[in-house]
Amino acid sequence: MRSKRACRVTGGYRIALVGLSGRRMLIVIRVTSIVLLSLCSATAWANSVKPVNEVGGRLQETHVRPSQHEVAEGKLFHAIWSHDLKAAQGILDAGLNPDYIFAESDTSPLVEAIAERQPKIIALLLTHGASVNFGEETGLVPLAVAAWYDDADTVSELLKRGAKVDALDEDGYTPLLQAASHAEGVGVVKLLLASGADAKKTGAKDGATALMLAASRVNVEAVRFFLKFGLDPCARDNEGMTASGYVNSLVNPSGGKEIRRILDAPCK
Repeated sequence: MRSKRACRVTGGYRIALVGLSGRRMLIVIRVTSIVLLSLCSATAWANSVKPVNEVGGRLQETHVRPSQHEVAEGKLFHAIWSHDLKAAQGILDAGLNPDYIFAESDTSPLVEAIAERQPKIIALLLTHGASVNFGEETGLVPLAVAAWYDDADTVSELLKRGAKVDALDEDGYTPLLQAASHAEGVGVVKLLLASGADAKKTGAKDGATALMLAASRVNVEAVRFFLKFGLDPCARDNEGMTASGYVNSLVNPSGGKEIRRILDAPCK
C-alpha cells in the first residue's frame, strides 16, 4: 500500500496493488534487511556527495557532514530495521523526538515500526511521545498502515491514543478501507467500526467501497459482514465496476466463485 520508494521498503513483505484491466492483483515482494540496509546506506551516501571539485589539479569529492541530530535519526531507523530494541531505546532516551520524516525513506519511525511488525519498538516510540496522528496531513497515517497489516493489537492501541479513525492516507483510503483490502477475517474491521469508522466512505481516488476491497481480497467473511452492514453490492466505483468485478479468483478460486455468487444475485 505504501509508495514504492526504495529505502521505504524494509525487511518485510510489501504488497503493491497494481491495476490490470480495471482489477487489482497482489504482488508480494520479499527484500532482506541486509540488502535493504545497504541500499539505504548507499542512497544516503550518494545524496551527501557534492559535485566534484578540482583542487590543485586533482579531482576531489566533497561531502556534506550530517548533523548529530540527522545521525541520530538515521540510527533510529537502522535500529528499527534491525529489530534492535536496546539500540532504539538508547537513541530515544538520549532525547530524540520520534516525530520526524526520515529523508532517505520518506516515512516516520512509528510507521516503519508498524511495517516491521515490532510491537515492543512501537510501544517504546509511543512512550517517548510519538504522535499517533503524525504525518496524517501528508497522507502518512499510522492507523491505516496498522490496518493494512491486519495488526489488531496496534490498531487497538492507536485508537486508544486518539488516532483519527477516518483519516485519508496517500492512497485516498481510510483505515477501514485498508483493512478491507488486506485483512484476514473481520477482527480489525470490527475494531474500527466500534470506534466510529464510517463504513460507507469510498476511496477518494477510485471510489472503491469496503465491500469491493473485501471482494478483491477474496475475504468471504468480510464480504458477508459488509453486506449485512448494509453496503450495496451493486454500487459502482469511478470506473463503473461493481464489487463482483473486483474478485480475484486466482487468489482463491473457490472463495472467488462463492463471492461472485453472493454479489451477483442482488444485481441481476
